[in-house]
Amino acid sequence: MQNKTKPSSLSKKASNTGGRCRQSDASSNCGKRSAPRRRDESSSGRAIRRDEASQAFRPGTKAAAIIDRLKTPDGATVGELMEATGWQAHSVRGFLSATLKQKHGLTIVSEKRDGIRRYRIPA
Repeated sequence: MQNKTKPSSLSKKASNTGGRCRQSDASSNCGKRSAPRRRDESSSGRAIRRDEASQAFRPGTKAAAIIDRLKTPDGATVGELMEATGWQAHSVRGFLSATLKQKHGLTIVSEKRDGIRRYRIPA
């Protein structure tokens, strides 16, 4: 009989563990999940005013373009916001609801005039 040995790459002591924890890592946080992140104290759900809204977003961004159009007295339609950003309608509505209303605490007024829905940030 021949004595067959395993190549070193198949050895149990290989240094590449494929992302698994080794027994020498027992004292570390290997395999444990970290605690969920907490919001900064500065952004703890505080609503921002209309005049602060444009400062909350960097100038020249799509978000700033939406804020600028919503601050006009007539507001903007979803179609106008889609043209300004290149987003689809569901993305525009999601941004209005999630980012502006929930995250930044802005009041968004939705009005339907002549069968066309317009959104605006009240003065």
